[in-house]
Amino acid sequence: MPPRLLFFYFFIAFTWILGSDILANKLIAHYGPGLDWLHTAKGIGFVLVNGLALYGLSRYLINQAWRAHVRLNDSELAFRSAFIDNPTAMWVYKADDGKMLEANQAACLQYGYTLHEFLNLTPHRLSGGLALRFQNGLQNHRHRQGNLMIMELTVYAMRYQETQAQLVLARDMTGKIQAERARAQSEARFTELVSKVPEAFWVFDVEQGSHQYISPAFETMLEINLHQLKQDSSLPFSRIHPEDLETVEQTLVDSPESAIELEYRWFTRQGNQLWLLHRTYPVFEQGKMVRVIGVLSDISHEKAQQQQLYELANFDSLTGLANRINCHSYLTSACTHAAPFYLLLLGLDRFKQINDNLGHDTGDELLKQVAQRLEDVREGQGLLARLSGDEFALIVHHQDQSANARDWADQLNRALALPFSLTSNTLFITASLGIACFPEDGRDPDTLLRHLDHALAQAKRQGRNSICFYQHPAKTTLPISKVTLENALRLAWENKEFELWYQPKMSIGSGRLAGFEALLRWHLHGTGPVSPTVFIPILEDTGMIIPVGYWLIEQACTDLRQLADLGIEMPVAVNISARQLTQDDFAEQVLARLAHHRLPPQRLSLELTESSLMQEPTRAAGILGKLRRAQMSIAIDDFGTGYSSLSYLKRFPVDTLKIDRSFITEVEQDADDRSIVDAIIRMAHGLSMTVVAEGVETPEQAALLRQLDCDQIQGYWYARPMPLAQLTAWLAELRQ
Repeated sequence: MPPRLLFFYFFIAFTWILGSDILANKLIAHYGPGLDWLHTAKGIGFVLVNGLALYGLSRYLINQAWRAHVRLNDSELAFRSAFIDNPTAMWVYKADDGKMLEANQAACLQYGYTLHEFLNLTPHRLSGGLALRFQNGLQNHRHRQGNLMIMELTVYAMRYQETQAQLVLARDMTGKIQAERARAQSEARFTELVSKVPEAFWVFDVEQGSHQYISPAFETMLEINLHQLKQDSSLPFSRIHPEDLETVEQTLVDSPESAIELEYRWFTRQGNQLWLLHRTYPVFEQGKMVRVIGVLSDISHEKAQQQQLYELANFDSLTGLANRINCHSYLTSACTHAAPFYLLLLGLDRFKQINDNLGHDTGDELLKQVAQRLEDVREGQGLLARLSGDEFALIVHHQDQSANARDWADQLNRALALPFSLTSNTLFITASLGIACFPEDGRDPDTLLRHLDHALAQAKRQGRNSICFYQHPAKTTLPISKVTLENALRLAWENKEFELWYQPKMSIGSGRLAGFEALLRWHLHGTGPVSPTVFIPILEDTGMIIPVGYWLIEQACTDLRQLADLGIEMPVAVNISARQLTQDDFAEQVLARLAHHRLPPQRLSLELTESSLMQEPTRAAGILGKLRRAQMSIAIDDFGTGYSSLSYLKRFPVDTLKIDRSFITEVEQDADDRSIVDAIIRMAHGLSMTVVAEGVETPEQAALLRQLDCDQIQGYWYARPMPLAQLTAWLAELRQ
């Protein structure tokens, strides 16, 4: 601009000077020297023209400068307004030396510095030593308190106060980026999870009516990909087992907006069958179902295990026949229908000798062939079950029960009469059979099976290879008065009519004989056996229990001595009553009898009921203490039916607890009984006591007690009470 103005000025000036001189000279030459004043007027005019031009130029320049100043001031005001008051953090700095020139309030607040402190920062300090200058993009910065901030920088070149500088805009992206990273990590974890979890996941969009996601396991399990599902969402139904398809479709129709769990069978492309567990969970937004999340699990292995467990629980692993549990369930169902049927229980004679002499492998082979022959005889009728080692039960429905039962028994015996060709032997065997009828011999499974056992036992007592129908015992109610019975008891004492029977006890862990219990028996002439529950209370009421009790101990010691001479040294337990504990010399009397028969005190055990201990507890504790110090065992009989107080277990020198039979009878079916038995065993073992379970009548009860860690069992399943002569023979057979 200045050169142009100078040129314009020179042009006007030279044009004026030259033009005015030429014009003045021509006028003077024409009009004469009288016009010399024109040169003066020309100079004055030149001055006036120059003055006016300079004035106009000066005014123009001044106006232009003012306008520029106003524009600059407005620009600075606008810049400051946009810079200082902007909510985005901004600052101006010199890129060459990193010096801060200006910063707005948002930057100070963002980083936690005052303006003065911020202007003293450098890119190196602001980035925590990670950067030397500010650049476009993401940069890690540090708050004054040391917190990491991820900032998005936008850098503009500018002039600031006549200095080349850079304007930096900084946005805090920490939350957004951390959220994105967290989401990415979550998605990665989810992807890793679904890739490793065997369950198949899928998401179905209700509004679009198609699947939006399926996991890799879904494609692997069902052999269907997402593209195929989007084309036909009903594709998974095409390979559901026809027997399950209707149930699946009906369930999905009936409960479209409810969580569903169902199982069904599925066929792979190769025709293999899978069991699938199908679970769906609807997702609602603003009260409207928008999608369904589903989970599919391959439960084929669990189903196979369930089937295996069912077979193990309901079928005999050796013969493949139904077992006792299965038989019990079948009987329960049969009893509810009330249609007459009969049961045959077959027991192989002398099977124990086959096992002992020829080995268990031979015994098992024989049992398999016996089971097959019995199945051939049954021809699909009723149920054939193996109840225990050598016992088989046959349940047959028929109207004319007695005749057909005998016919069936004869058929079974004829089938077993033929020789058995085994791997290493050819055997001939016989069997005894017991028969019971429904409903005459019982209206529930337990009663029927118990009476069936009695019938088989009677058949074996008749000489084996025989058949016996269950016979109802004579009524236990005696046809005489209590006074007459009391007199008969006194005569029985004088005539020495009492006798001792012994019931063996088994160590459940080893299966070996653990001892005996001596049981008082009385046979009333003309009437028959009298139950101890009838005559023992009379003995206690009359006081006769004291002499009878001493006789019982004396006789037990005599029998123990006889067994010891035969090489059988097992302890015998005798029951004593509360009346006997009133005798101050009771302990001395017992120890004297043991010494007389040359028996150590450990060979005799005393059993007392809980109630007898509590009649005179102080006296009883003293007497029992003497006996216990002599190494004699003290047992609580019928534990759980009396006081069942833990305090007397601590007070009295007891080392054995006998669980009452009332808890054992239903221990398999009654969870409460099982819990009580388990608690008693745990408590007794915690007190270092031995536990004996009474009334064990089935192998299942014995197995459960073994599982509960019971020490000994006593009951008909192992052995019935028997007189000494029969006990001696039983022991001889046991030792063979």
